[in-house]
Amino acid sequence: VSRRHIYGAGKYRRTSCGGWKRIDTPAPEVIGAIELRKVIPEHRSGEVGILVGDRAYWGRGYGTDAMRALCRFAFEEMDLHRVHLGVLEFNTRAIRAYEQVGFVVEGRLRQDAYLGGHYYDSLVMGLLREDFGGAETARRG
Repeated sequence: VSRRHIYGAGKYRRTSCGGWKRIDTPAPEVIGAIELRKVIPEHRSGEVGILVGDRAYWGRGYGTDAMRALCRFAFEEMDLHRVHLGVLEFNTRAIRAYEQVGFVVEGRLRQDAYLGGHYYDSLVMGLLREDFGGAETARRG
């Protein structure tokens, strides 16, 4: 997945952002959506969100690649310094994917979500520009 597979990514402006962008495969088939939101220009920060809804594509790297492309866009084209996200503690596949991009756990919101009769913690994960650059260098080897 490259930036061209994030439909609408070129529509972002340096000082405003928002709206889900679809993630598609080279076929192209829409399999999910990704968003850069809550951008605060004076802090050079923003929040990211992603959903790969089609389970047939889970574990195949599409979410990781789309997140990597969106973070590259956020840092290189929007000149952001930091991005963050929230993820539920049981979503280990997503946590692993975010860590591969370079995100680190920065905090835990205890019993933040109530699903199916149980409380779950939410993790706050963050990524700084320099950490992303280091993760990219290590990935390319």
